[in-house]
Amino acid sequence: MNLQQIEAFMKDRKPGDVGKRKNCSVLIPLVEIDGELHILYTQRSSKLKTQPGDVCFPGGVMEPGETPLQCAVRETEEETGIPVDKIRVIGQFDSIYEVRNITMHTIIGVIEQEDLKLLNPNPDEVAKVFTVPFRFFEEVEPYIYEYDVVQKVDDFPYEEMGVNPDYKWRVGRNLVPIWHYGEGEDRQLLWGLTALITLWLKDKLEEYYEGVK
Repeated sequence: MNLQQIEAFMKDRKPGDVGKRKNCSVLIPLVEIDGELHILYTQRSSKLKTQPGDVCFPGGVMEPGETPLQCAVRETEEETGIPVDKIRVIGQFDSIYEVRNITMHTIIGVIEQEDLKLLNPNPDEVAKVFTVPFRFFEEVEPYIYEYDVVQKVDDFPYEEMGVNPDYKWRVGRNLVPIWHYGEGEDRQLLWGLTALITLWLKDKLEEYYEGVK
């Protein structure tokens, strides 16, 4: 191996991930309803094996060769019935790297109020589609639950490596925002990754507009 070979290898190469990761993408759907900005969410069907009943953004696992944008709008159409051509994409937002070896990409898009009549949720995947005024997230602070992410290390060859058995493995810290929205039968629980993305978007918007004042 020489320098020229490495330069040839790196030419036009796109950065990837170290190790095997599952790439997923979701749409953050924005809707202006009677002049007020809302975020659209789905509630997962109770039929699903993973996270049944949870509130989430429309999205899913990226197919081979698919971009985050293509995945987000495709999954939105499959789950909610809103056609791809009725979603106006603003751009790609930030990505989240989870400890479960999942990379979650986020796309911000706009759905017109008049196109909400096209909603036709897939009953195998979606129990309900609803919107929350953005103002709610600006006015109501979420409850933040924090927990440690601990590395479980068994049978590590400390002696062979010349490492002290009391070696302190790094501990991470995860935040879980929790919001309760609505009353009675319409009460919804927003938490976990979906709430984290929502909180991140709100905070980044506030930081941006605070900086441009």
